[in-house]
Amino acid sequence: KRDLVSTEENIFSTRIRAGFTQLYELFDEAPSLGSLIDPRRVGRDVFSAGFTQLKGILSALLGYMSKQDELREMAVVAGGMVEAAKLLGSTFSLVVTNVPFLTTIKQQPIMRSYIQDHFSRGKANLATAMCVRIFSLLAPCGAAGWVSPQSWMYLKGYSSYRKHVLGNRM
Repeated sequence: KRDLVSTEENIFSTRIRAGFTQLYELFDEAPSLGSLIDPRRVGRDVFSAGFTQLKGILSALLGYMSKQDELREMAVVAGGMVEAAKLLGSTFSLVVTNVPFLTTIKQQPIMRSYIQDHFSRGKANLATAMCVRIFSLLAPCGAAGWVSPQSWMYLKGYSSYRKHVLGNRM
């Protein structure tokens, strides 16, 4: 029997610990940010230990923790975050969605700040920020379809977004 989660030396190498730390930090604000999260923004490889390696460690831990409910639950949640990071870091040939509409004034400070930092072209509305995110999900020659507000087509506040959409994607 091995102590798998204490601070003593165990199966978690420094690289694996760093991977789990980055995983936690990446999804710390997931309830507010949802699919705006882009694991590719963290770096070339989102974790020191890659997705596959972290998933393998979590699977092994689940086997060891069958009687330790709290630890098992943490491993299941971490496994879900690994899968979400893989999905959110992927590219797609087709993205079709009805994006959420929420003006900057009504956004929570966490969301407003994140959009300003990562999706500044679409900062005027959550819908336009989501569209910028959609473009990052597309594979080369990929296509997207979405429901969006009409205001981006003519209001001055959307000029950077409009140039991005019409200049780079059409």
